[in-house]
Amino acid sequence: MNSFTYCIWRSVRAALYTAMEHHHHATRTLTRHTHTDVDHQYENAVRTLNSLQSNAVTLQRIRQDRDHVITQNVLSSERFLERIGVTRSDLDKLSVIHVAGFVLKTWERYFEK
Repeated sequence: MNSFTYCIWRSVRAALYTAMEHHHHATRTLTRHTHTDVDHQYENAVRTLNSLQSNAVTLQRIRQDRDHVITQNVLSSERFLERIGVTRSDLDKLSVIHVAGFVLKTWERYFEK
C-alpha cells in the first residue's frame, strides 16, 4: 500500500470511527439528546465522508504514480546492471525463460522419480 492510499484509508477510517463514536454516544444518551442532535451528528459524519477525495480522483492518481514507479524501476534496473557491466543490448541477446513454465517442468521432473 503506497503512502497516498494509506492516507486515504486513514481518513476514511477516522471519519467512520467518528461517525460510529457519535452514533454510540448518541445511542447511550438518547434520553438526554433530542433527535435533532443525533441528526446533526450524523450529518457531520456524512459531510466528513463526502469531503474525502472521490474514487475517480484516487484511481487517477494511482495510475499516474504507477507509471512513474514503472519508469523508476526500469531506470534503477539499468543503473544496477551498468554497475555490474551488463548493458541493455546484453540483455536483449539472452534467451527468455518463462518462469512459471520452468518451475512446472522442474516440478514434473521431480515427481516423475
